[in-house]
Amino acid sequence: MASLCTSGQKIGMFGAGHLAAKFINLFELKEYFKYVIDDDPKKRGLRMPGSELPIFGSDMLESLDVCMLSLNPESEKKVIAKNQSFIQSGGQFKSIFTLSPLPANF
Repeated sequence: MASLCTSGQKIGMFGAGHLAAKFINLFELKEYFKYVIDDDPKKRGLRMPGSELPIFGSDMLESLDVCMLSLNPESEKKVIAKNQSFIQSGGQFKSIFTLSPLPANF
């Protein structure tokens, strides 16, 4: 994480659930994230528990360089498939479970 930030990359988290909250808070990573993205309209405009990071819709994805995914594998596939323009413009998805880039056709 630190190497991504020191290179000046803008990082976000996709998924405003308990996994994201635990990951950010347990490892004290809130300073590394710009915001959290979630497609649930009920979560947009709220803030993450503990870190107080704002939650936006996926329209904010394009302003990031790297988006960490805090989702199960099936949901990761759906998010990646739905957001190919993010990848084509140079953005990267990374799973909080592997920390390696996920292929565009994952």
